[in-house]
Amino acid sequence: MKKLISVFLCLLLVFAAAIPTMAADTATGEVVYFEDFEKGETDIMPTSEKTGKNEILSEDGNHYLHFYGYDENRYSLSSFGPYVADFDFEAKLRQTIHNGMWSYCMVLFHTDWNVNAYRADFFEDHARLAFNDGVNEEEIFGSYEDSGIASDKWYTVQIFGRGDEYTLVLDGKVVATVTSDKRDEGNFGFCGWQTEFDVDDVKITEYVDGTAPAVSTLVEGMEEEEEDNRDVIEEEEDNRTMEDDKIDNAQSSSLGKILLFASLGLAAAAVLVIGIILIVALIKKRKSKA
Repeated sequence: MKKLISVFLCLLLVFAAAIPTMAADTATGEVVYFEDFEKGETDIMPTSEKTGKNEILSEDGNHYLHFYGYDENRYSLSSFGPYVADFDFEAKLRQTIHNGMWSYCMVLFHTDWNVNAYRADFFEDHARLAFNDGVNEEEIFGSYEDSGIASDKWYTVQIFGRGDEYTLVLDGKVVATVTSDKRDEGNFGFCGWQTEFDVDDVKITEYVDGTAPAVSTLVEGMEEEEEDNRDVIEEEEDNRTMEDDKIDNAQSSSLGKILLFASLGLAAAAVLVIGIILIVALIKKRKSKA
């Protein structure tokens, strides 16, 4: 009898410890794409023979993808990765500028295989966020000084997509958060204009069913973002800060509820079975005494 009671208490303790773990797992994204080019091959290829060329090079034992775009048609363009909605994007970028203020590289996100695309453009001394609808018409959300990618230096670029909000971070510094409903899903791409550029350590994390954590919990100093270094071309549609209720929404996602209810059901069933076993054991014990 004492052994049965001990087993029952152990099951209750295990169940109590598992609930917060399962709730935390629902807010964890899945890495759906990673490329460090160390295998010497990649699926990040030019979209056509007219969009430049690229190849994997090595420097100090590290492999990276090099894009040629200056001598061939003056630009290079590629698409890659899965279609995602809420996402974290991260990559290392380095460019070699050939034509001063006209040279820049860009990261495309939520693209429709280059037909429609959001863009993070990186010039030598500033960055820019924009949307291109595929017919050479663009909407520029803003230009941000002191957020460029200077020639021949590696930078870490991060882009966070949360619904209709997109946050750009360069070397750990928040560049801007913009709001737009032009597209709500898509894949990714790289492009360069009158520049050569390199990419490395490309990583894409996807979140589903509203499980994406607020960007402010992932980027240090997010709430201290300053605006005195911005040269805004057009007013952002809605320059909102990340609301605290996004965390609540993530924790109360449908997936989390399903897992929680399932675990509660299993635990209840286990408690019921153990209770029946205890009752039967007690009845048998009493009958044996009688």
